[in-house]
Amino acid sequence: MLKTLLKIGGGLLLFLLLFGCTKDPAKSIEGTEKIADIPFERVQLEDTPKDVQETINYKNREKATYVLPSDNDYYIVVSRGEQPTGGYDVEITSVEDWGDSVHVFYKFKDPADDELVTQAITFPLDIVKIERTDKTVLFKLIEHENKRNKGIDINL
Repeated sequence: MLKTLLKIGGGLLLFLLLFGCTKDPAKSIEGTEKIADIPFERVQLEDTPKDVQETINYKNREKATYVLPSDNDYYIVVSRGEQPTGGYDVEITSVEDWGDSVHVFYKFKDPADDELVTQAITFPLDIVKIERTDKTVLFKLIEHENKRNKGIDINL
């Protein structure tokens, strides 16, 4: 009886391991590659529609990536959230068609220790506009240029 239960349990475990860990194909980018660059227009907050401005102003205190639809366009936003001084930056570098999805690549930049920066809280963000699409939009941080000294290395 015990051997039968062990065989059934082992078979069930094997089944779960084989079929329980499959990836959602809608979220997987394995096996896909860039098809084309998608043209985009970098826009200032004040040049976006009023509803887009209100949403960005509401969400700009948090670090986030999101897409806001408006008419026939998508406004793609990457926000760094609240930063202690000026000198922090975010830049959307490219928007690419990968078949089933659109990939947005962006980078962050921090100020150097000796850089003169605004001594005020800032909310860096970047906004680009693309034509509306029915594809999933995925975001990827490709670089974080950190020029700040991380501290002192003390070897005793």
